[in-house]
Amino acid sequence: MMPPRLQMVLILCLRLLSRSEAGQFSLLVPSDPVDTIVGTDVILPCQLAPSQDISSAQVRWSRVESDSTVIMVKKGVESGGLGGRATLSHGGEGLTVGNVSLKITRVHVSDEGTYVCFVRTSSYYSQENLVLKVRAVGSHPVISLTEPPDSWSFSLDCSVSGWYPLPQLSWSDPHRQDWTFSAETETAQDEQGLYSVSSHLQFPRQKDRQSVRCTLFLEHTGASDHSEILFTGAVFPVLLPWRVAVALLALLLVAAVGLGGGLLWMSREERRKRKEARDECLWLREEFDAGKLIPKTEWSAIRDCAVDVRLDPDTAHPGLSIRGQGWKVRGWEARRKLPPSETRFTAHPFVAGMEGFPAGRHYWEVELGEKPYWDVGVAQESFPRNRRVPLTPREGLFALGLRDRNELWALTDPRTRIPPEEIPRRMGVFLDHERGVLSFYNVENRNLIFKFEEKFCGTLYPVFCPGHDPADLVICKLGGAATVQTTLTQEALSALREDLVDVKLDPSTAHSNLDVSLDGKRVHFLEETRRHSVNTYRFMEYPFVLATEGFTSGTHYWEVDVGDLQYWDIGVAKESVERTRRVPLIRSEGIWALGLRDGQEFWALTDPRSSLPFDQIPRRMGVVLDYDAGILSFYNLESFKLIFSFEDKFSGRLYPLFCPGLRGGPNLEIPDVHVRSSHRQEECQGKESRPLLS
Repeated sequence: MMPPRLQMVLILCLRLLSRSEAGQFSLLVPSDPVDTIVGTDVILPCQLAPSQDISSAQVRWSRVESDSTVIMVKKGVESGGLGGRATLSHGGEGLTVGNVSLKITRVHVSDEGTYVCFVRTSSYYSQENLVLKVRAVGSHPVISLTEPPDSWSFSLDCSVSGWYPLPQLSWSDPHRQDWTFSAETETAQDEQGLYSVSSHLQFPRQKDRQSVRCTLFLEHTGASDHSEILFTGAVFPVLLPWRVAVALLALLLVAAVGLGGGLLWMSREERRKRKEARDECLWLREEFDAGKLIPKTEWSAIRDCAVDVRLDPDTAHPGLSIRGQGWKVRGWEARRKLPPSETRFTAHPFVAGMEGFPAGRHYWEVELGEKPYWDVGVAQESFPRNRRVPLTPREGLFALGLRDRNELWALTDPRTRIPPEEIPRRMGVFLDHERGVLSFYNVENRNLIFKFEEKFCGTLYPVFCPGHDPADLVICKLGGAATVQTTLTQEALSALREDLVDVKLDPSTAHSNLDVSLDGKRVHFLEETRRHSVNTYRFMEYPFVLATEGFTSGTHYWEVDVGDLQYWDIGVAKESVERTRRVPLIRSEGIWALGLRDGQEFWALTDPRSSLPFDQIPRRMGVVLDYDAGILSFYNLESFKLIFSFEDKFSGRLYPLFCPGLRGGPNLEIPDVHVRSSHRQEECQGKESRPLLS
């Protein structure tokens, strides 16, 4: 059986960054095996993400075990199909939205195995595996007396039939002593693949053993069932014929009653399990089609976009109290006298975040607990703050609202009622500005609650209304320092630059062929070796140089201009790194770095090396060291994308490390970065859309 539906996890194997590139997609399939019963219909889910029309694409379902094609779809035309039992569950209509789920009718035992969902478009392809587990519920265990009992023992058979997978039979007495080792077991499998098992036991007569139990156990599901037979007159000095007849009659009567009850139980149990399987499949299909199931990897990618939202006291309604350095807000009973402000909400009890989002992807979480009234969402900069207007997207507000503790609404026009079971205690808000999507998630079960789809214009600000109860509405700190962003926005880069450190090169560590500028900001390779004083800090074998200062904790950011250099290494090194002899440039030797060779081979210096995309070779690079989280990240500051991230457990002091190559050429430079704080006026003028490169 599949686990409870809220624990059911879908896997998204391709990196979600690929979605932003034209034509690329991922396939969503269940991570756990799909469980079904022989004779029922089953759907093997497979969905493109993001959804797109693939009517002209090639779709193929195949089996791993036999390397055979189950079904093939080319330009909307199906072929194959398990003798007509397999087809796309949604047919051609499903292709228009990227649903290529496979439906198998009248499931056979032979259908069990690993299936491959494969989709190829004109520009891209992807495939994922999923496992189908088949089971059949057979007969109740039946114990029978195979021959008249003698004065020493009973000859017993226990048999079951129609089961899959293979069940196990065991024998035990009232003292829980296992008699299975004394039994002889025979197994048979019919043409349909169903198993029959018979176990024969010669059970000794003893006064303290007046019954014996035969137990059936399915290792695959953990299910079990049993039958028990009672012996009357366990000790017979003489086995008279009439007593034998009476005993046989009694045993046959017990067996008949057991068989009848077993058949009735089997019928009811099979109907119940089939209903459970159908309901489970139906739920999966509904949740899958509704897009409510959020894979762990997709959830992780969403949370990679985490931002620190702080409340702006200058926008808070006079009836609200901002607490906890801008992380908490609660409603007051009386309005306070505050200085006038054009940004302050006076008509609605709202407060906005300090920073707005003119573009990009952003995620934050709000702790709501048992609050009976709240509003959470985003508002356009143009949303009226000093007059009452309908709380609708038309006025520039996109939010969810709770009323009277159990009425949850999406503030659409008209309002959309959301089922009470969706009311969250902790809610995640994900804004994808470019795609025009604002999503709300229940953080406890990763379910999508509601999604606005609009064409957003201008800057959007997080907004909050805590209601009038005394409990705080709390904005959660997501530990952004330990989060690796895969795509930078202006705000994300500004946040990184808050941890900017003034890196200067240490000439006393520089290889003899390196020339370090007097200000410690530039270095290049010299063809002639220079004479330097001998010290234990200088690199003798590799053309490396370290920074003057190292780090043992905290988060630190610096930038490097490599320009058109065809050979370089950039990263960090431990203070104890080997400097007088050649060692592998890997983390076990105390080096974490990226390297370019001859302008063509771009590597992360892992063990073995990790090849990096040629189109991500940077001219200017940002380096983020989060020592405590054990993360070292490199960003291309032209494409604003993550190049590579090392994850390790750092120890000792780490120094920024640089290598400008092995041939004379341009300088490798550590630029001066002028950190500019964003202002709302600049955002209104659209200046924030430009990269903050000095």
